[in-house]
Amino acid sequence: MQDLGIDAAEAERRLKLQEQTPALETDLKARFPETFAGLWINQDGGGTVTIASKGGDPAVVKFARGRSFDAAGVSATWSSAELEAAAGRLSPGAAALGLGIGVDVRSNQVLIRRPPDASAESVSALLAAEPPGLVRIEEGSDTTG
Repeated sequence: MQDLGIDAAEAERRLKLQEQTPALETDLKARFPETFAGLWINQDGGGTVTIASKGGDPAVVKFARGRSFDAAGVSATWSSAELEAAAGRLSPGAAALGLGIGVDVRSNQVLIRRPPDASAESVSALLAAEPPGLVRIEEGSDTTG
């Protein structure tokens, strides 16, 4: 509370929302596998849950609101299932090259961290078959450490 400058009631509200949101995410993945793209909480904005969905599917936000969440929607290009599948396809090659890999929900992309000693050509070869915009490469250490 002290670090965030909030009172006990606000801390309790935030904790409750953090406890409830994983179940919502699980339900959205199951109910909207083709469109659900991820979610995140804007605690400073009163606890709005931002839900990304492929093409801005309004049913995803409507479902969350029906579960008493203050929800807002944003449009995404890739579903969560597509992002996770791409990360799975790329993981073995990324590991062999010493690259970190993960899914960045807010940017709606697979994130690859390329250490300075990794060959740019090898990374390009790894990503050659992936659609443009699906993967973002950042310079730096891998995502595991």
